[in-house]
Amino acid sequence: MEFNTDHRAVVATIAIRLKKNSLRSPPVPRYNIRKLQYPAFQQCFAVEVSNRFSALSEDERDDWSVFKAELNSVAKTTLGLHQQPKKDWLSRQTLDTIEQKRTARLQVRIDDYKMLSAQCKDEILETSRNGQTTWRQKQKWNLTTAK
Repeated sequence: MEFNTDHRAVVATIAIRLKKNSLRSPPVPRYNIRKLQYPAFQQCFAVEVSNRFSALSEDERDDWSVFKAELNSVAKTTLGLHQQPKKDWLSRQTLDTIEQKRTARLQVRIDDYKMLSAQCKDEILETSRNGQTTWRQKQKWNLTTAK
């Protein structure tokens, strides 16, 4: 270095290792197989599957990807996808308080908004405590009945 400076040149050797960025596979669809408990759905599903596979050629019947795709499409149209039931974890009273809080905020009533925010927080905490207590009671009951 031929110029006037108080800095010192630093030379370093760095080893960089590149890591493969793996792509996530799409989630496997979950079908509503409880419908197969009913004979009408069993028959409809069986007929649909047999119709789909009778239309395929001999080479397509032996191919796994074609088999999988056809079976998935039949299950999706006949059975439908499984929907996880949603539980209401907020009471009607809490939802009303949230709506009042929103209205107060939009109307720029700061004091009401702060009071309703605190009230809403208390109601949500109480609801979650009650839910935990109910869950514990169910677990205890399941343990006592399992013995």
